[in-house]
Amino acid sequence: MPVRTVVGQIETRTWYGLNPAEGSWGYPVREQWGFQPHQEMNPGLEDKLAFTVTATTSYREAAEVAQK
Repeated sequence: MPVRTVVGQIETRTWYGLNPAEGSWGYPVREQWGFQPHQEMNPGLEDKLAFTVTATTSYREAAEVAQK
């Protein structure tokens, strides 16, 4: 399962199985980490990107903030 994080993309090996309570298939680890279906970025990276976009007014400023 590929996940993009603030340190780059990582590949995880996780259990995939049937949830008997709901009758649906899924990754328990993804649910524990708070991922939505088909989400590939971890919430920390999404927060960092959202902050960078709102705190800057240009690509140059965004690059400077992203490097910190």
